[in-house]
Amino acid sequence: MKLDTTLLPWPYHAQRDGVKPLRLVWDSERGTVSGPDAQRVLARIQEPAGTPFIVSLRTAPESQSISDPLHKPEEMAVLLGALWMLPPELEALYPVFDELPEDLLA
Repeated sequence: MKLDTTLLPWPYHAQRDGVKPLRLVWDSERGTVSGPDAQRVLARIQEPAGTPFIVSLRTAPESQSISDPLHKPEEMAVLLGALWMLPPELEALYPVFDELPEDLLA
């Protein structure tokens, strides 16, 4: 998958956390990320558990096994989709809960 796009932050994170748009230039076949926000993407890959996420029907990055997001689009979707709105090709790969887990309902 090759993407050259700007991801807009979810409004909640833009307002509460100051998350800014993310310029994503990524080639999953080569495992490369480039462009003006490459360091932000690489930082997100290295520390997914430390970043806030929306508790919703979306799964959190911490709940997924992440091994190689530079090469695996479904993993990149999880890491970026918690804070930014994804383009359709990545959104389709973002896992969702069929139901909210009981520990979120308590």
